[in-house]
Amino acid sequence: MSVLLHVPVARATIVGTTSGSGGAVFREDEQKSLISRKDMLNRIMIAYGGRAAEELIFGAENVTTGAINDIQQATAILKSYISDYGFDEDTGLLSLEILYEQKLLSERVVKRAEQLSGMLYSQTVTMLYKNKDKLLRLAKALSEKETMTGDEIVSLVGE
Repeated sequence: MSVLLHVPVARATIVGTTSGSGGAVFREDEQKSLISRKDMLNRIMIAYGGRAAEELIFGAENVTTGAINDIQQATAILKSYISDYGFDEDTGLLSLEILYEQKLLSERVVKRAEQLSGMLYSQTVTMLYKNKDKLLRLAKALSEKETMTGDEIVSLVGE
């Protein structure tokens, strides 16, 4: 998913770790101290990529619990996107953290997070479906090699 969104990957692996199944390590721009709205949305879609790939390949009834950390990460980003940074058009330029303290908008934020999550997950599934051939090539290569560098992934699936 990250390659499709032009986010540089240092490496990806299917080898499980103590925190769960395999995953990707991304190259962070050391010069970048601020995160853009687009970058946050891309990070959410990347987090949804593993679950979306499972659904696409194995069917919705056969997805696994492997995406738990990704779902938690996407939820945390969505919460910040909506309530901290004023990026959400429906919520506007409000610090919902201040309003949370008074318990005024918690249901609104949850509802909006659900809407955004659904939209971004749908976009993720669509993007992977359109690039299913790349997904299958990468899955096959990772099953044989277990770990690949970002450069190997890019040469396999293209920019």
